[in-house]
Amino acid sequence: MKFGNNFAAQQAALPAAFAAHCIGYLGLKLRLKADLAPHSLASIQAAVPPPPDGLPCAPIALLAADRLAVVAAVTRSFFADLDASVLRVSTFYSVEEDRVVALATALLGPGSNPVPDAVAEVADAIVRLQLYALLNLTAVTKILKKYDKMAAAGHATAEAYLLHVTRAHRFVRTSSRLAATKSKLVAAGVVPSTDALTPRPSAWLNRLRPARGTGHGSNSLAPDSTSSTAPSSSDPTATIVATAASAAITAMTTPTTKAERRLSVSVPLLREGKTQSAWIPPAALMPGQQVLITLAGPHGTDITGALLAVLAQHYLHVVDFSFSRLHHQVTFAVRVHLPSEDAPRSPTFGVMTAGGVIPSASPKLVPVDPAPPLDDVAFVSDLTAAAKRWNATLLFDAADPDAPLPASLEDAPYDNRVKYTATVLNQLPGGLSAEFLHAFTRLLLRFRISIERMGKLGATAAADAHHGAAGGVACIDYLLSVPRDADTDAFRSELFALSRPYGTDVSLQEATVFRRSKRLVVFDMDSTLIQQEVIDEIARDAGVVDKVAEITEAAMRGEIAFAESLRRRVALLKGTPATVLTNVRERITFVPGARDLCRCLKRLGFKLAVISGGFLPLANYVKAELGLDYAFANQLRVLPDGTLAGETIGPVVTGERKAELLEVIAQAEGVTREQVIAVGDGANDLWMLAAAGLGIAFNAKPKVQERARTRINQKSLSSVLYLLGYTDADIETLLKD
Repeated sequence: MKFGNNFAAQQAALPAAFAAHCIGYLGLKLRLKADLAPHSLASIQAAVPPPPDGLPCAPIALLAADRLAVVAAVTRSFFADLDASVLRVSTFYSVEEDRVVALATALLGPGSNPVPDAVAEVADAIVRLQLYALLNLTAVTKILKKYDKMAAAGHATAEAYLLHVTRAHRFVRTSSRLAATKSKLVAAGVVPSTDALTPRPSAWLNRLRPARGTGHGSNSLAPDSTSSTAPSSSDPTATIVATAASAAITAMTTPTTKAERRLSVSVPLLREGKTQSAWIPPAALMPGQQVLITLAGPHGTDITGALLAVLAQHYLHVVDFSFSRLHHQVTFAVRVHLPSEDAPRSPTFGVMTAGGVIPSASPKLVPVDPAPPLDDVAFVSDLTAAAKRWNATLLFDAADPDAPLPASLEDAPYDNRVKYTATVLNQLPGGLSAEFLHAFTRLLLRFRISIERMGKLGATAAADAHHGAAGGVACIDYLLSVPRDADTDAFRSELFALSRPYGTDVSLQEATVFRRSKRLVVFDMDSTLIQQEVIDEIARDAGVVDKVAEITEAAMRGEIAFAESLRRRVALLKGTPATVLTNVRERITFVPGARDLCRCLKRLGFKLAVISGGFLPLANYVKAELGLDYAFANQLRVLPDGTLAGETIGPVVTGERKAELLEVIAQAEGVTREQVIAVGDGANDLWMLAAAGLGIAFNAKPKVQERARTRINQKSLSSVLYLLGYTDADIETLLKD
């Protein structure tokens, strides 16, 4: 519903006397469309064809002069009509305010014992009068915005007119007189608090915003972020007026969403430079509200200090805060509690000076008990001055008191959510492509998953000529807000299918304390820590590599179990000199990143283990080379003549055995399963991957990747560090001697 239709609906809902004395918004808007829009300078370019080469642009100058003459004439008559409309509202408001104050004063007379009906009548009259003033002030602001847009006059005209209205008419200065009357009623015990006499945000916003749509849509309009509602003057009263109008515009034009979204009103307060300036509503309109005040600009520490100084000066306490930086641009947001007019203020402390008590953290403190009442006009003025001083943007957000606030400002404003981290990784020369990131974002939207935070963990090295010398982004860490009823298995499946063609991996983990508190990492050996399959290397030296390969393939197809396949392959090695293990050891090549990963993990205090379906002498060699703490593998039986007996000694390290050994090591180290990482590539690693808090399939077989919950298909094993949240800078620090 457009504002004009909504205004008409709200006007019709008012009592007849109020409705007859509203701003003539619809007539004024039609006047602008008919008389001003056709002559706007904004459309002059389309009205003049481009001149031939070499000819002057004289037609544009003539057309502009003609249009300016029409604009001037329409402007005079438009503002004359607007003045008459505003005067009609102001005169009616003044009479009605006098009547309401008289009714309230009668309740306060000596010996008066007001009956509930009389109290209710006064309360309703006060609330209705405030809503009437807000509705008409919003209409004035909206029609001025339309004038500025159609006349292509910028914001100066609207700001100057609003300043004039502020100083000349009572209906835009409702806070002082009504606030005093409300305070008297509370002090006399006629009403319990000013809340009963003030439009609650949830009430007056719902009155002014369009009716909510049903199903998946809504009939309301998107907010107009370019509306100009505030005078640039530092006049405190003008400040209060402009904010009320801006809040009303936001409320009337903001689209509603699903029930799970928490409602709030976002009001631009101050925008320096090429943008508008404005203010916030007084505390009288927001009793007991928690409000979010944000400063954003190029002076980070100065902005932070300036906002905190204003809060300290007015004895406001920080409930929560958030800070972010993008190069020179900094955003600092603080949630504070604005007390009600009749609410007791908490004791505070300050420094005694000749000029009085100044709030301070200095040890020379004197009590100020209780803290003085909040002067909302002075508070707004100080915020505005601080923002202007540091060329900052000042924003204000008042939460709906009926909606629960998030635990942190960094939380998405939704209920029934679970936090996940998504580590998105691609170490190819070009790094993560915009095409993939766009597709990933669209997938998040389809599953109603919100991005709360994202940051770069890694970058690709200087790249080829196609991607540029600067390389690209290799790893991004997302914090996601996932609905509790989301089908995460379906999401993982679609995400895997989406990421494979791009050579990209996405690891999803619940964002809990255990993400960066892992303490034990258990590795498979063959094709995980080392590039070889050791039994194939032994078989090659023994001259039976083809026969061993046939058994291996049968095991991969699931035709025989791992333990049986190992027994058959080892039997083929009978009679081979045991020195073959030394020959194979000399050919072992570690996978890229294995040494760096283990070195970083050891410096972080991790315990490391290798659990292999290969053979213990080679596992012990890997343990020694990488500085691991544990090594478990199969033991080959060696005959007295120094040859292999073709069989193993002790339990076979099957997939189930790997999971059991993982549990044993975790218990020995005193860590929980959530603090264990397992890395492997084969089918016999699936039990181990499932037993760990984070199971990673590293360059694994296709069937393993389908069943594993986390996959890495990159060249370097050190990519595991990204999944723990470590950056390139962190890794570089850990690798230093």
